[in-house]
Amino acid sequence: LQASLVGVKVKGNGVESNAVRFVVGGGESLTNPLVSGMTPSSGAAGEYITITGKNFGSNVGSVWFKQSAQSEALLGDFTFPDACKGVVWRDDQIIVKFPLNKGAVNTSYYVQIKTADNKLSSFDGAPVFALKAGSPAPGICKISPLSGTSPFPANQTMTVSGEYFGTNSLVYFWKPGANSSSVDGRLMVDAGSVVASSDTSIELK
Repeated sequence: LQASLVGVKVKGNGVESNAVRFVVGGGESLTNPLVSGMTPSSGAAGEYITITGKNFGSNVGSVWFKQSAQSEALLGDFTFPDACKGVVWRDDQIIVKFPLNKGAVNTSYYVQIKTADNKLSSFDGAPVFALKAGSPAPGICKISPLSGTSPFPANQTMTVSGEYFGTNSLVYFWKPGANSSSVDGRLMVDAGSVVASSDTSIELK
């Protein structure tokens, strides 16, 4: 196998299991950016997209959205609220936005990472983002602090920063087993715990 992301399945009694990605590495590719996951897999222009993996580096590079290996790349948008500056690109995680006023609705785009030192993730096995019509979903780019006790100590708050929060937004903490299609397994923050709220920030106590 060439260095790439491949799917692994088990076939038992004639029935195939779900597929889980496995990274095949080799040679120089061991230092190239490797993408292991992306969420969400579809959304509108401006959508916040979280990409996980490794070897992204500590300096901001670029995220490419391409219809094919040969097509021109659309550059991901890193315009975020001031609170999120310096935290959206890490060696193992990138938060990026699909660029506004770019791309064709109902079209799928392969996602590639180009690091600040010009290393490129593989196109083979690249995750796919489907551009949809409409408005982007609420997007989170920073939570501060990232850990704490429950309930918070007196006079301590947590701030969720991002965009498209709107008014009267609900905040959920996901428990093990929660999924995006159901509220089961999620803990909703009581409205009385919201100290302040705007389109780009929610403060909780």
